[in-house]
Amino acid sequence: MHTPREATRAAAAGQLEQTATALRAAFERQRPVVHPDLRSTAVDAQLEARERRICERRFIQRELEPQPIDTCAVRGQQLQSSQPQRQRQRFLPYPNVARRLRAQPQLIVSARQAVIRAHQKFLYGDGNTRLLKYVREYGEPKDFADFVYLSQVAQAEGIELAALHHRASRPRTMGTLYWQLNDVWPGASWSSMDWYGRWKALQFHARRFYADVAVAALRSRSETTVSLINDTPEPVAAELRLRVLDVDGKLLHEERKPVTLAAAGVTAFGKFTDAELLRGADPKRTFAAFELRTHDTTLSRGVIYFEAAKDLVLPDPGLRADIAADGGAFRVTVSAQKLARALWLDFGDIDVELADNALTLLPGESITLQLQSKATLAELKENMKLQSLRTR
Repeated sequence: MHTPREATRAAAAGQLEQTATALRAAFERQRPVVHPDLRSTAVDAQLEARERRICERRFIQRELEPQPIDTCAVRGQQLQSSQPQRQRQRFLPYPNVARRLRAQPQLIVSARQAVIRAHQKFLYGDGNTRLLKYVREYGEPKDFADFVYLSQVAQAEGIELAALHHRASRPRTMGTLYWQLNDVWPGASWSSMDWYGRWKALQFHARRFYADVAVAALRSRSETTVSLINDTPEPVAAELRLRVLDVDGKLLHEERKPVTLAAAGVTAFGKFTDAELLRGADPKRTFAAFELRTHDTTLSRGVIYFEAAKDLVLPDPGLRADIAADGGAFRVTVSAQKLARALWLDFGDIDVELADNALTLLPGESITLQLQSKATLAELKENMKLQSLRTR
C-alpha cells in the first residue's frame, strides 16, 4: 500500500502527464511548417526532429512554469518570416548568408527580428545589440548582408589583434587558442567556420596570424610596437620593410632593415609613435605596412591605421578580377588600384574553396589565388562579387 504522501505524489505525477500530453497536442497544432530555406536538404529530418523536441520541451516548460524568455514561444512568426543567420564576448559574427539574401531579397531581415534573436544565444537573444556596437566601428550596416560582412571583419581583426598580442608576449604568454572553431547548428556564434564548413573571415586570418613566422605590429595609445615572431627551431634571416603610404598609393616614407629572428622566440624590432610615422600626413588617409621579407617573398605583413575604420577616408579601390581555368581547377587574379581593406570574394550560391580570402590589398597590388569548385567557369564569373570596406 502507498502511504498518503506517495499516493499524493502518484496523483500529481499522473495529472502532470495528462497536462503534458494535452500540451504536446497543443504544440502540434501550433507548430509551424519549417521554411525550406531554413535547412540543408541533406539533414532535413534530423534537424526538424531535433528542433521539434527542443521546442516541445520548452513549450511544456513555459506552460507549467513560465520563464522570463522563451525563444520557441514566437517560432510561428520566426520561422515563417525569415531564414537562418549565421562569436565569445564581443565577436559574434554571422555566417556567410549573403548569398541567399541576395538571391531572395524578400527575405532580407533585421538583427532585431525575432528569428535572428532566437538564433543569437548571447545575452538571452540581445547579443546582436552588443555585436552591433562593435560592427559600427567599421561603419553603419546598409542591410543585413552588410551586417554579416562587417560582423565577420570585426571578429577577424579583433581576434587577430588579441592573438598577436599573446604571441608577442612570449614567454610571459606562450600563445592563445580562440573559441571557437566550428558550429553545432546554423546560427550566430563565435566560430571561424560556419555549420556547413564554409570558412568565415577569421579562419583565413588565423592561418596568417598563427603562421610560424609572423610580424606583430600592435598600435596602442598612439604608439606602434613591432615584434618579430619565430616559432621554428632555427633562426630566420630576413628584411623588415616599413612603408607609410596614403590610401591612393603615394609613398610617404620607407625604411628597410636586415633582421635576424631568434629561434623559437620573439625579437623586438622597435616602437614608433604616430608622429614619427605620419610626419604631418592626414591620419584618416594614411596607413603603415610592416613587412617581413626574404628573397623578395613576403613572409608576413602587419598593417596599422591611425583612425577607427569608420573614420577613414577610403577611396574606391578600383578592384578588378579575372577567373581562368587552371587544369582541373581555376585561378582568380584580383588587383586593386588603391587601398582595398578587408577584401572579400563571394560567389553567391556557389560553394567554392579559395586558397585565401579576407585580405587587404595595398595600392597597385594584385594577387592570384587557386580556386576549387564544381561550378563552371561561366557560373563563377557570373556570380563573383568583390567586397571591401569601401565597396560593400
